[in-house]
Amino acid sequence: GINAEFGKQWYQRRVRAEVKSSSRGNLTFITLKDVGEETFSTVLGYIYTGKAEVTNENLHDLLYYSDHYMIIGLKLLCGEHLETEITTQNAIQILALARMLRMTKLQHSALRHVAHNFEQLHESVQLRDLLLHDEQSLRGRRRVRVSESSLDEEEEEKEDNGQIAEVQCVDIQMDLRLYLREITNTNGHTPAAQQREEFCVGKIEQILRSVPGT
Repeated sequence: GINAEFGKQWYQRRVRAEVKSSSRGNLTFITLKDVGEETFSTVLGYIYTGKAEVTNENLHDLLYYSDHYMIIGLKLLCGEHLETEITTQNAIQILALARMLRMTKLQHSALRHVAHNFEQLHESVQLRDLLLHDEQSLRGRRRVRVSESSLDEEEEEKEDNGQIAEVQCVDIQMDLRLYLREITNTNGHTPAAQQREEFCVGKIEQILRSVPGT
């Protein structure tokens, strides 16, 4: 399965990777270092056929090269495989990896799993860091939008701009709240379901209150 170190190992490899290219006439040659024969064959096969078998054994390599060389279809296949591997133990690590690689569908799958298992995960340091990073980024982008607004704009237009900015900046915390509400709706708004949602949202707000300036 995908363990907690998967994202960390992938990131470290990305930082260390060396790719060299050279040109000869009208041709460009790209030299890949430390690429296994099987991985190279799979990547090349996907480029020609649009098909590849993604397994836990080759996922690390295929995800790296599909992201690095922008082979979008192969990257999506890796994301689909990762979705089947999400567990309570690795959901936050996969969420962090999906955000780093901008894999939206995988991010939402991981967030749904976090929402369904929030009681076990809300004390995770990594989840706390993700929420805090989003909140700080949200505030920064709001300040940028405000500073770009003309001082002589009408008050109503300012309010509209603020609402647009808020919607555009919403990320993990808002999506997590939406999935928690979705669970409550699915359970028929029972008192127990509403109490659970209130507990989870309260924990999110408690984390966000630790952002400097709150």
